[in-house]
Amino acid sequence: MKYMDYAATTPPHPEVARTIAEVMSLHYGNPSSLHILGNRVNNCLKRLVRFALELSR
Repeated sequence: MKYMDYAATTPPHPEVARTIAEVMSLHYGNPSSLHILGNRVNNCLKRLVRFALELSR
């Protein structure tokens, strides 16, 4: 098992910060909504969950 909580005050890696900013500017819909923006965000979240689960193995 990997320990994922380094510390609340640890700055993110620059690549992570850039990726988050890019994703948030492109995918800003409510994932619970039925419209296309919501569907896109919902799909992103599902991919993120799968990725996080793989990291934790």
